[in-house]
Amino acid sequence: MKIYNWIDSFFSTKEKRRLFLWIVTAIYWLWQNAWQSYLFIELFKLSDYTSLFRFLENMNIFTQSFLVRMLYVIVMKSSSYSLIYVIGFILSQLTVFDIFFLISTALLYESSTSKRKWHVLMISLLLMICCDIIIIVFGYQQVSLTGVVRLLKYLAIGSLVVEIAHVGLLLIGLVENIKHFVEINICS
Repeated sequence: MKIYNWIDSFFSTKEKRRLFLWIVTAIYWLWQNAWQSYLFIELFKLSDYTSLFRFLENMNIFTQSFLVRMLYVIVMKSSSYSLIYVIGFILSQLTVFDIFFLISTALLYESSTSKRKWHVLMISLLLMICCDIIIIVFGYQQVSLTGVVRLLKYLAIGSLVVEIAHVGLLLIGLVENIKHFVEINICS
């Protein structure tokens, strides 16, 4: 019973529960950003036809990230199906974890006192997704695979810059919230 009470003391207030949820959600988003960064680093390494087809053969290793799954669906499905079908297929790619963390992110946003950081993160993520989709659309219009590789390098560079900024902001927030969580639990 002492262990149960000790564990319960970590979540005894609304602020402790919110901080714990923030920490877990930040770790999830860091995991997502790690896979996305890995993808963009691999895209940047593309140099010719062979490396492009080798990359496409190994694309399934990047499916840990929802954004990567979404971009993959756009690349593979958008040329032959309607927009409604592609959107439905993208939504079908959501896992239970993705849904949980999207909801927890929305809840944390609503309970946040400083929405400015959230706006910066969300706007930069949306801009990155829009730019990635635009580059993919331009990729469809390329007449040679060399042009596609060049566009994928641009996509990788721009997206990596955004990913690095996201990871930096998430790490700063994570450290601040872990520190605050520890202080609250030690003082009480």
